[in-house]
Amino acid sequence: MDEDEIRWLILEKLHMEYLKDSYRYVMKDNLLQAPGILGLAENVMDRNIKYLEQKGLIDVRRYVGGGFMTRINAFGVDAIEHKKDARSAAGTRGSGAVLEKELDRQLLDRFPSLVDELVVTREQLAKGDKPIHFQSVAMACRNHFYDFADAVYRPEFLPEGEEPPSRNQVKRKVRFTLMAVGGGHAERDLVESTIDQFEALVVYIHKEAHDKSTDRSCAAACLADLETAMLIILHEIAKKR
Repeated sequence: MDEDEIRWLILEKLHMEYLKDSYRYVMKDNLLQAPGILGLAENVMDRNIKYLEQKGLIDVRRYVGGGFMTRINAFGVDAIEHKKDARSAAGTRGSGAVLEKELDRQLLDRFPSLVDELVVTREQLAKGDKPIHFQSVAMACRNHFYDFADAVYRPEFLPEGEEPPSRNQVKRKVRFTLMAVGGGHAERDLVESTIDQFEALVVYIHKEAHDKSTDRSCAAACLADLETAMLIILHEIAKKR
């Protein structure tokens, strides 16, 4: 069980207690005995509780000696409910359904947390009705690409003489990754041109956030470019496995 699965199990347990009593805190010992969590090492629990607290999804009260009690807050409830609603809706829309399904299939094997993030963003796109909503989708897409590039890139991919890429240098990370796995010039050119179009759309949507002409189609194109680039990159990496 990876860290992402552990965090969702913790949130789901706290959400169940929230449904019984929205003010109820759960003691550490009770959380460690919960189904699916039973047997989890105490230090792993502590680490993931700290992560969820830093993300603003839970409230925690700590005691001397390492004990604590915790409860899910409004942001955590939203995360749980978005996940459930978005998962049921994913893949049911006509346009882009095949792309999304194939991308999710490949991401689930290696980066499952990215699938959950993409599902939420797709749902935001489907429900949004104002330019500011579509700006939020574009910004989320940019952050997804940063996370994806961080996940696929490895320090050993850095060519000799090159400076290490920063977090926002997605194109360099992708180029070095594709070079390391043996991707050809055609594949790298295709990915880089898609990234250029994606980044241009993000900038455009950000600048025109309050313009009524910034509609759903702009954000949809942004998300489609992101998913296309990710799928091509994953395909190239898988070929060299």
